[in-house]
Amino acid sequence: MENLGYGAATILVSDAAASAVLRYAAILAHTGGGDVVDVPSSDDDCLGAHARNVLGPGIPAIATNAPADGAV
Repeated sequence: MENLGYGAATILVSDAAASAVLRYAAILAHTGGGDVVDVPSSDDDCLGAHARNVLGPGIPAIATNAPADGAV
């Protein structure tokens, strides 16, 4: 699991979701485009949730390893 930081928010996502969002954000940044994506995530109780993110130029994105206990 990874913490995906985008703008001022951080969400708990799978490694695959974090990788996909970062790769897509890089493509959009390269082309100057933007998009809205739904990302499967986990809430504070580690239950399934979804986060809707706007990807676009000038919004920083980062993924970091989440603590083993799943805390954000």
